[in-house]
Amino acid sequence: MKHRYIYDIDQIYGENGEVSIISNDVTITFNARNLLASLDPMLYFAIKEVNKENEGIKNSLKETIKSIRY
Repeated sequence: MKHRYIYDIDQIYGENGEVSIISNDVTITFNARNLLASLDPMLYFAIKEVNKENEGIKNSLKETIKSIRY
């Protein structure tokens, strides 16, 4: 199994019942129906990870504000 890290998406397009995502030199093509069925868990994990990241940033900012109060 190969692992590819996709940081940014350069292009998304659909044709022939498929959805393709292009990032740098990598193209990932999904069957559109199967991709649609996978969107719910994909969105769940994406939102969960962003929320964890945002919580970390908020906590760091709170600590910084506490440390500069006089």
